[in-house]
Amino acid sequence: MDVPEQLKAPQACETIEEVRAAIDAIDAQIVAAIGRRFQYVQAVTRFKQTRADVHAVERYNAVFGDAPAVGGRTRAQPGCDRRDVPHPDRPFHQPRVDVVGPAR
Repeated sequence: MDVPEQLKAPQACETIEEVRAAIDAIDAQIVAAIGRRFQYVQAVTRFKQTRADVHAVERYNAVFGDAPAVGGRTRAQPGCDRRDVPHPDRPFHQPRVDVVGPAR
């Protein structure tokens, strides 16, 4: 799939097809970035020798501790924060938002 270099702003889209094309382009970028990230996740295993190294709560906090501020700077969805990211000290939980779509 070709990813346009410049997407229209969401409010500038005039058809559902334009919105869907932009979403598809962003999804393609996300999937590619996750694939690249996973290569680094695999590489870091060479340096982790113990269970504590793998658990790495300090690293989690360093990466996700500033999530609300990063989200604000990148204009991410308001209200997204580190509670929406699985944490090594918490069991996986349901996201706070479970339905995307028109209000009921």
